Amino acid sequence: MALFFFYSSRIYGKINIRDFKNLFPLARELKRKIVFHVGPTNSGKTYQALKALEEATTGYYLAPLRLLALEGYENLKKEGVNIKKLEALIVKLSKLLSNFPQIAELDINPLIASENDIFAVDCRIKIEE
Repeated sequence: MALFFFYSSRIYGKINIRDFKNLFPLARELKRKIVFHVGPTNSGKTYQALKALEEATTGYYLAPLRLLALEGYENLKKEGVNIKKLEALIVKLSKLLSNFPQIAELDINPLIASENDIFAVDCRIKIEE
């Protein structure tokens, strides 16, 4: 079975990250209540956060990034993706982007991963002028 990845970095060339706070003026005017659950491991903070979310009329739960990465890893492995080759590809792409800061955009769409191979069907690189 092959798994398809769709990744695009087109947005990076269009957003001035230094002026990010001014990109969404209406959203910044909204009144919000932010609840942050923090504590040691196995203290019940995840349970308390999910209970609070269940009782609220609206809200979001932002799981720890490590947990999200683990979930993604397990899903890829379950689908039979060759994780070692995927890791090697990510490292090589990172090195490419580090060595060539002129690269403004990198768009690989789709990236097909299977048990044996990983293929970039189409790749577009935009060089900063």
